[in-house]
Amino acid sequence: MTHDTFRPILFLDFDGVLNHASYLLDLSDRGYGRNGSHDPAEEIDPSAVARVNRIVTTTGCFVVCSSAWRLLYRKSDLNHYPEQRGAEFRLLDVTPDDSGNNEERGRGHQIQRWLTWHRWPTTRIAILDDNSDMAHLMHRLVLTDATVGLQDEQADRTIAMLRRPMVGGACYASPRC
Repeated sequence: MTHDTFRPILFLDFDGVLNHASYLLDLSDRGYGRNGSHDPAEEIDPSAVARVNRIVTTTGCFVVCSSAWRLLYRKSDLNHYPEQRGAEFRLLDVTPDDSGNNEERGRGHQIQRWLTWHRWPTTRIAILDDNSDMAHLMHRLVLTDATVGLQDEQADRTIAMLRRPMVGGACYASPRC
């Protein structure tokens, strides 16, 4: 295990975090999507990307995509789209698809499965999402508002959370982290 595995991890949703209703409405007003045109990179708000850049730069965290976008696009695309909007970070990985498992459909269970599978020893994780289906990881969630996306206050709370270890040790060792 390398020293890097002790770095904090940010689990990042896209819809409601990197984009939001106000941004998408503005895109639509400017003609986005007409005539069948669709560029997923355009759906990402550069100001939200700048906030994630600040989180990553300040904490040195790795970023894992927990967004439903992981089911629609390849990992290379999931890196490319935010880069087109100013991202200075790259995704380490994506969480698993548990859509066929009725007991583990919530995003918190998918994140736990990723942590357990990789036996990641960090005690510092944060989840940026506009949905609260985090089960036992709810205390690691920084909830965004889907109408406005990631704001400075949530970025600041995420930074504080990634700097603060969880009680009880590494998350992979216990489904109750």
